[in-house]
Amino acid sequence: MAKRPQQWVIGGFILLAILVIAFVLVNLLLSQGIGLPATFLILPGEVTLHPGEGCQFRAVAGDRLMPGVKWTASDGDIGPEGFYVAPDAPGDYQIIAQHPNSEYRTAVTVHVVAADENSTEQPPNPTETAIPTIASTVTSAAPAHSPSPAPTQTSASVSTVFFDAAGDLVSFDTLGPVAFAPPGTDIRAACFASERQLMRTVPEELAGKVSDWDTKENLVLWLTFHEPVPTVPDMERYWIFALDVDGNTATGRPIDEGKINPDIGVEVTIGVHSNPTAGIELSPYIMIWNTRLATSELVAMDLDARLSTTRDALFVRIPEKQLAETIRAVSGVEPNWNQAAGRALATATTSEGTVADFAPERP
Repeated sequence: MAKRPQQWVIGGFILLAILVIAFVLVNLLLSQGIGLPATFLILPGEVTLHPGEGCQFRAVAGDRLMPGVKWTASDGDIGPEGFYVAPDAPGDYQIIAQHPNSEYRTAVTVHVVAADENSTEQPPNPTETAIPTIASTVTSAAPAHSPSPAPTQTSASVSTVFFDAAGDLVSFDTLGPVAFAPPGTDIRAACFASERQLMRTVPEELAGKVSDWDTKENLVLWLTFHEPVPTVPDMERYWIFALDVDGNTATGRPIDEGKINPDIGVEVTIGVHSNPTAGIELSPYIMIWNTRLATSELVAMDLDARLSTTRDALFVRIPEKQLAETIRAVSGVEPNWNQAAGRALATATTSEGTVADFAPERP
C-alpha cells in the first residue's frame, strides 16, 4: 500500500507527457495549414463564369492555404491545384474539395451562363488599393480583342527621371495637404518620367541593387524615398504602381475612376503591402483590369519585391512575358511598353489617417 501514491505520481507524469505531446502535434498540424476539418473552406465561395472561362479555387484552413486537397467537379475540368475551366453547357455545377487527412469534404457552386447573358453575381469593384486576402483569378479562353483608338501617349524613349519634391504628402481620403510625412512614404523618384511615361531601364545608380535580376526577361519597377523605410515596421504601408500598358486612355480602367490615375486608363496595378501587425515585411501583389467584368482582379504571378540595404529604394520584379500574356487574356489589351504610362503611390496609415504621395503628381 505504501507504493500506491508513488504509482499515482508516475501515472500523472505520464498523462502530462501525453498531453504535452498532443499539444505540440496539434500546433504543428495547424502551423502547416492542416487544422481541423471544420475550418476548411473553399474560396471564392461562389462565382459566375461563361463557357470555357477559368477560375482559381483555393482551399483555406483558418487564414492559411490548405495543402494536399483533392479537387473534383461535377462537370468541367479542374486541375490538382484547383484551377477550374467551365464546361460548354450553361448550368450550375459543384466544385468539391476533399480534406487530405479525413473524410471531410466541402463544395461550392459555379454558375455557368451563356455568353450573351448577364452574370447574376458580379464581383465587387475594388479600388486600386483594395487588396482582398484571397480572390478569384478569372481568365478568358478566347478574349475579345476589339479595335482600339490610337494611343494618346507619345513614345516613351525617355532618359530623364522625374524627381518628386520633398514634403508634398496629402491625405489619401481628402487629397488635402498634411504636415506629417512618415519615413518611407515621401517619394523622391520613381520609374516614370515627368509626362508619366514608364521608364524601362533601371538608372545606373540603382542597377547594382538588382544586379541578380534579369532585366531583359523581367519588368523592374522602382521607387526611391527622401527618408528610408524604418528598420522596425511601425505602420501599415502600400507602395503601388498603376500602369496604362498601351498608353491608350480608352482601354483599361476608365479615367476618373481610379484615385491613382484619374487622367489615364489602368490595365495593371502592381503593389507591395507591408503590415507589421500581421508580420508582413513585404507582400507583393498584382491586379489586372477585367474588361468584361469591369473590375480589377487579383491574379497569381511570380513576383519579387525588395528594399535596398539602406531601405531608401523599393524594387518589384515581374516576369514580362507572363505579364503580357495575362494582360491579353484578362484585359484583351496588347501591351505596348514604348507607349506605357503610369503613376506611383506610397501610403502609410497613421493614427490620424492615411497619408499618401503620388509621383508624378495628380492633375
